[in-house]
Amino acid sequence: MQIKRSTITPIILITTLVVFLMLTAWQPIAAQDTPPPPPRAYFNLSAASVTVGEVVNLTVSVTDVADLYGTQVTCQVDPTLLAGMGHVDADGFNAGNSFFVDGGQKPDGRWLVAATRLQPNPPINGSSGIFALQYRALAAGTTSLNCAFIAVDSRSTQMPLEVINSSLPLSIVAMNEPTLEPTETPVEATPIPTEVTPTPEVTAEPTEVTPIPTETPVEPTPEPSETPTALSVIQGVMSYQVGADQTGISIQLTLDGSLIAQATTAADGTFSFPDVAAGTYVILVSAPQHLALIYTVTVNGDGAAVVLPNGTLPSGDTDNNLIIDLIDVSLVGANFDVSVPPAPVEADLNRDGLINIMDLVLVGMNFGRSGPVIVE
Repeated sequence: MQIKRSTITPIILITTLVVFLMLTAWQPIAAQDTPPPPPRAYFNLSAASVTVGEVVNLTVSVTDVADLYGTQVTCQVDPTLLAGMGHVDADGFNAGNSFFVDGGQKPDGRWLVAATRLQPNPPINGSSGIFALQYRALAAGTTSLNCAFIAVDSRSTQMPLEVINSSLPLSIVAMNEPTLEPTETPVEATPIPTEVTPTPEVTAEPTEVTPIPTETPVEPTPEPSETPTALSVIQGVMSYQVGADQTGISIQLTLDGSLIAQATTAADGTFSFPDVAAGTYVILVSAPQHLALIYTVTVNGDGAAVVLPNGTLPSGDTDNNLIIDLIDVSLVGANFDVSVPPAPVEADLNRDGLINIMDLVLVGMNFGRSGPVIVE
């Protein structure tokens, strides 16, 4: 039995078309499967071997990061072989755009340096040098520099990051001439300003005085009956800048400068003032170590609920003077890496019991802001 030529040709064409479509569809899918490079931090030594008395730099850099605002580097060395000299600025964090916490190398060889960028400097995106740690070789021997790196974004949240070369070997060889005795490493003290910024007073909302109209003789008219007004509820949701528990934010309801009612937020940030009569009210939202918010609302007397826009209190005002400034960042820096207590609770801005890079970044990202903040 013979198959006609006219039957074979369509089968070949259909098969060819199907194979072509499969190959065409597969190519873009394969290209899309390539993931973006992960964010990384790198440690590098300026030399793998040095002579006693020489200085070696441990540089720190990042690649492919997004929204990096603060960082903390901790390195451990043999203190009999290496002495920390001081940190060296880089493009990412330097004296012009950041605040540093550097207590110097401890007697056990541990050295912690933290830094946050300060507003109005933007976060770091892409690749950048972070800073460097400078060491002087004290004696001949072989040691390792074991380091850890923490990155924090502009929301004071720790960022996932892959760390490369976190443990680096270093060989120190003896000099031909006698080794000089190491000098004591100066510890750079955190600057504390001598002048204390005066605390601005929060003035009460000025009382509006309604002018009393002069009496004008009018034809007597029957007195209209009073239209009863319905009471309303004022409600909303307020939150701290960080943290899931919003308990304890103070809400004050005032009318013509007088306190009418007071409430605090629940764990989810909600609050309400029931049975509020008609009028124009000022609402003050406040919490320790945060800038206050102010709302102005009008209750019409129609019984309709008044819902405030959600509010977030800026964090970082450690001394509650309504300005986030050098005093605040210095308090965090002076108690860095210390638990509460003995560190003051005012420095623990994220309320996690430890003064760390998360607290430092909160001051840095709000640096220069003042309150109370008017919410439209």
